[in-house]
Amino acid sequence: MTGWLRNVFGADKANDAQQLATQQSVGAQTDALNYLKERNQIPGQIRDQALTGLMSFFNGAGAPKSQDELVSAAMSSPLYKQIEGTKQSGLDAIARFASATGGLRSGNTNVALGREGQRIDEEALTRAFGAQQDQQNQNLRGLLGLAGTPTMDQQIAAGTADIGNTRAQGTIAQANTQTSALNNAFGTLIGLGKLFV
Repeated sequence: MTGWLRNVFGADKANDAQQLATQQSVGAQTDALNYLKERNQIPGQIRDQALTGLMSFFNGAGAPKSQDELVSAAMSSPLYKQIEGTKQSGLDAIARFASATGGLRSGNTNVALGREGQRIDEEALTRAFGAQQDQQNQNLRGLLGLAGTPTMDQQIAAGTADIGNTRAQGTIAQANTQTSALNNAFGTLIGLGKLFV
């Protein structure tokens, strides 16, 4: 009987319209949410990979830990090898100068050769260490920058909540429409009943 009364007072049609409106609204919100998720995928991956890299950096994974490892890493760098490659020509220049001035057999030439060799070794190691530190600092700055990549996480969370709210509002509106229609129907029936009493 209540189905007939709801139909007479238009509750079923109103409910159908509300349900359709709710579905359309949820569909549009779902499309928007899916778009945000798709657009957020790459920035989210970039940020997550950078954060993983930072964790690795601060946990020291892969970084040389002992002084021997630091020296070994510096000495295997192309910069160190390039500077060391100039050592022989520098020593040859000192020897040629000593030969030209007649001081090849003096103790001063040997001291000068030793000092020049040591100076080149120190310069090569110092510059290789500096280059390693610069590269490490550059990597760290890059990771920090990428870790701050803006994402749409908040908008996605809000979009998800909006869909839930739309569905809830649609359900509440349908319940209110049905209650209103039933109240109107019973009120009408009671009014008709009073006419016959």
